[in-house]
Amino acid sequence: MTLKVLEINDERKSILLNCKKDIEKIGKLKIEVNQDVVINGDPLQEIIVADVVNAISIGFSPERAFNLFRESFGLEIISLPGMLGNKKLTTIKARLIGRNGITRRKIEYSTKTFVSIYEKNVSIIGEWKNIYVAKDAIMALIKGRSHSMAYKILNK
Repeated sequence: MTLKVLEINDERKSILLNCKKDIEKIGKLKIEVNQDVVINGDPLQEIIVADVVNAISIGFSPERAFNLFRESFGLEIISLPGMLGNKKLTTIKARLIGRNGITRRKIEYSTKTFVSIYEKNVSIIGEWKNIYVAKDAIMALIKGRSHSMAYKILNK
């Protein structure tokens, strides 16, 4: 079977090319990286590798993206433009990152997840039960709730 994943920008494509052999070895399949990324192999492995490639394309380091090869890990992508106008995008991203990255790090530490805020997406890698908690805190911040309210969600 063949799975076409997505177009990937040049910056992220070079990162993907640097770890392509590792992905192929772990996923036991072949990847073609041209204008699009095409994955050839076992259908289940194709889906897992597609998540890894998507994670790299939306700002995760390969090391963090490789966690998706772990059985209980998943990827959640929140598209910001669908929720708000471009005018507020910068403000929302700043709230999610926090001063010197503290808000993002608190979310990651409290939920044992990895969070990427890249271009117009907020993405989370982790165990599904932890992704849901991280997403609730992130959604609270996107909706304008206070940081203290988001931190309470994390401590439940």
